[in-house]
Amino acid sequence: MQELSDKPFAHSIGIHVGKPEVVEIRFAASVAAYIKEREWHKTHKIRELPDGSLVLSLKVCADWALESWVLSFGPLARVLKPEALAERVLEKIHEAHERVLRFT
Repeated sequence: MQELSDKPFAHSIGIHVGKPEVVEIRFAASVAAYIKEREWHKTHKIRELPDGSLVLSLKVCADWALESWVLSFGPLARVLKPEALAERVLEKIHEAHERVLRFT
């Protein structure tokens, strides 16, 4: 029988479980201060770029909570790694775009 961790959602920014992997997200300069002002996960690291943008690195599971969080930033966030997460986020953006076109 597998024992539960004392930190049940240790590898998620939400309330999910999964295998952790390195995730990198680039944030625009306009939201960089907001990203820097808090700890998003115990594994997070920030690399500031010359143009004022930054790259947030986390070792978390690329779950629904992470996808939703990235999408909440709209065009101000871009997934750099892993490629599968970047593709899922892009697919959600395309789906949203198609829905908007159907309602206009």
